[in-house]
Amino acid sequence: MYDDPDARFRSEEQAQAVQIALQGGQDLLAILPTGGGKSLVFQLPAWVEKDQTTVVIIPFVALLEEMEDHCKELNLSCHIWRVSDAMYGPPKTQIVLAAVEHAVTSEFQQFLIQLESTDVLTRLVLDECHVVLTHRDFRGVLRRLSSVIRCVCVQLILLTATLPVEMEESLRINLGCERWHVIRKRAERPEIKYRVEILSEARSRRDLNREVGKLLRSKLPDFKDDDRVIIYCLQKDWAEDLARYLNDKFGEELCGIYHAKMDISERRKIYERWKEGGISIMVATSALGAGIDHPKVRLVIHHGHAGSMIDLCQETGRAGRDGNPAEAVTLFWPEITRFTDWIKEEEREPVLQWIRSEGCRRTTMGMYLHGIGRDCLSMAKGEHCDHCEQALQSHEIRAMNQRRNNVERGLTLVAKEVREGRDLKEMIWELKGRCTLCWVHRREEFDRHQLEKCR
Repeated sequence: MYDDPDARFRSEEQAQAVQIALQGGQDLLAILPTGGGKSLVFQLPAWVEKDQTTVVIIPFVALLEEMEDHCKELNLSCHIWRVSDAMYGPPKTQIVLAAVEHAVTSEFQQFLIQLESTDVLTRLVLDECHVVLTHRDFRGVLRRLSSVIRCVCVQLILLTATLPVEMEESLRINLGCERWHVIRKRAERPEIKYRVEILSEARSRRDLNREVGKLLRSKLPDFKDDDRVIIYCLQKDWAEDLARYLNDKFGEELCGIYHAKMDISERRKIYERWKEGGISIMVATSALGAGIDHPKVRLVIHHGHAGSMIDLCQETGRAGRDGNPAEAVTLFWPEITRFTDWIKEEEREPVLQWIRSEGCRRTTMGMYLHGIGRDCLSMAKGEHCDHCEQALQSHEIRAMNQRRNNVERGLTLVAKEVREGRDLKEMIWELKGRCTLCWVHRREEFDRHQLEKCR
């Protein structure tokens, strides 16, 4: 498919997922890390099965055209479902991409039933499947997805990078999966440095905006032309206010805005402008939180805090997809919690605990997602979170002090030996030809005779 004899799977888990997809039959849940090649799980089977159709449902409109481009780069015929297809039908193609809003329509269900009746439909794929659980409260269309995917009897493939172990059963029940394979690959993302700055001196959201500006001013001079920044805000009004502040502060239009209330075409336009370099900073809500594939996002900033641990993992996961060092910084203003009580307590509290914790931030994220975590200092290579870096520096300072103490103690011992050696030489010179016994007993006549003549 890649026309490259050196092409290899990125992991054993990715290869297993592709094999299960090719076998068909049972449903599949594949949790592969950001940059772990989730798309290959359906792209390779679609490439092998030339005359079959794979339907991929995508929750985020920003990903539709990007996914279409990726498929076409691999010489896979691909089509994005649009309203007009309900009347004329889409062209025959290997992959059909559909936004969630279109996928829940009766016309799209009829399309799926027609494909199945002609033995063309081979599988359904739901990308970023965790949103079925995490976004269902404010995106009603997600609550109707299960009726769509179960109107046909084909294999269902669920893909995500961030689904906690404890949510697996809820997802299985929600989507009506009687039996499924679950493949999960842990990932520490060693290229990302996690850091939290607690802004205890801030008095308002304006102060928080000012800290974002200070951070950008310190980082942007080192950026290359294709490096990018994403700043995540919890509300669209905050995002708009921050973008205005930053553009005024820097005296040029560096920032664009992206949120779910924008028109789809407007969102695509600003996203493409950011990708192509017309702007280098995107101020966004969680609507831009998943699947963004720009490889050189060097900095991700959370304005206040993330909405949930899943959002935190997804949004920080946009950084460093090229494998080079990147930074994920949370600028936490403690008073902001007075304005975020609209977030469910069970979603917000783990994020606040992560912010206030004193342990390794990477370990906490791993424990939340996979039930097991690995700290920065145990990795062979990679970036250290702020806590591990502090612990390492503290250890190095202690080691340095110990080495200095050892040196000082060594110098003291040497000086003592030199002094004692000098005293010994003087004593030997003083006793030469005299009585050592009388000298020990401090007799005045020790210098008048030798030991063998002592009485």
